[in-house]
Amino acid sequence: MYKIIVKMILLVCPLIFFSNYSFAISLSELQTVSQFVNVGSKNDGDAYLNVDSIQSIRYNPPYYSLKYTTYYVNYNQGYILETEEISNYDYNYSYEMLFKNNKFGSIKTFDAFKTEVVRLKYQNSGIEGGHRIKKVYNLDGILIEDLSSSFYGYESKQIKFLTIGYDLAAEAFYKAYQLRF
Repeated sequence: MYKIIVKMILLVCPLIFFSNYSFAISLSELQTVSQFVNVGSKNDGDAYLNVDSIQSIRYNPPYYSLKYTTYYVNYNQGYILETEEISNYDYNYSYEMLFKNNKFGSIKTFDAFKTEVVRLKYQNSGIEGGHRIKKVYNLDGILIEDLSSSFYGYESKQIKFLTIGYDLAAEAFYKAYQLRF
């Protein structure tokens, strides 16, 4: 009986270790595996979207909501933040709807047109969202802290145009619906 219990423990322990390790994420994986898309960079790091994680949680045009996983790599501090994002979209503020609903006929140059579109997107990007930090890894993929059971986060706020948060939300929208936001 003792030998059977020892064999079961020896079989189960590697499975537990492997299942915990298999969900770790390293910088190397983010940079090479196709399900991770580098969406933007800042001075101290990069932001990646896990394309396979995108879920539609509301589809009621012009209103949409998506849930997805992102990874923020901080090279200076040497860590990767895994976050779960929820973004709410109002398609009335998408590029397509801005072009349809605004009178751009009086604009004579492309630069003036571009400036006006940017001004409108800065006024209201059309995206609100929030996130919560799930896990923190070092750059080699070793788990530093697991915050998955924490219930804080998701405080919804407007996501400003031309920020990493906007770029991630817009890329998730494109991957989900093949439409540029």
